Amino acid sequence: MLTIIHGNNLLASRKYLLDLKSKFEGEVETVNGRDLTLKALEEILSRSPLFSEKKILIIEYFPKELILKKVIDVSSNKIDVIIWVDKRVETKLPKAKILEFKELTEENTFKLAELVGFKNQKLALKLLEKLLSEKSPPEFIVASLERELRLLMAAKEDALTGSKVHPFVIKKMKERAKSWEVEEIKKALEDLVVLDLNLKTRKTDFRMSFTTWLFNI
Repeated sequence: MLTIIHGNNLLASRKYLLDLKSKFEGEVETVNGRDLTLKALEEILSRSPLFSEKKILIIEYFPKELILKKVIDVSSNKIDVIIWVDKRVETKLPKAKILEFKELTEENTFKLAELVGFKNQKLALKLLEKLLSEKSPPEFIVASLERELRLLMAAKEDALTGSKVHPFVIKKMKERAKSWEVEEIKKALEDLVVLDLNLKTRKTDFRMSFTTWLFNI
């Protein structure tokens, strides 16, 4: 499968890429697309994964058109190819999964996480519809929710005091944590991980899965 990660929200797109790399259990190889030659690409793709059945090839920065065509042709079940670009690009590739991280979306995404923190399902669902209408990547939404839940857990266990988290954020998280029990947060995180996994393997409708998850917290 070919995935292209791009957009003007550089911080969010980069974080998503790094999270993807850290969670992947197979082999990961990263190359610079600006310097990538067709010969080098063919050599990389000809190598079978050494220690696992799955492999991700990450190409940072958009490669030349000839390289891109080769990538599209060879991305298969054994090798997933991810192209990360540090800006918004115009691209229409029918075989690719396109994830655009927009600057304007970030505020609403964090607002959604805040509403979940307060267990305000009704407003959270309404804001989700707005985010999806803006073509916000579901992966970005899930990452924000995961961050919210982990901060809630830390607040519940009084682990934020003395940390690098801003005092204002600590205060807000402690307020939101009052609506939760520790076991509820653990269950919400576990279910979110399953949702995220299904999302990555295209086994779920995000809107439906999120709605079910939301009303089970």
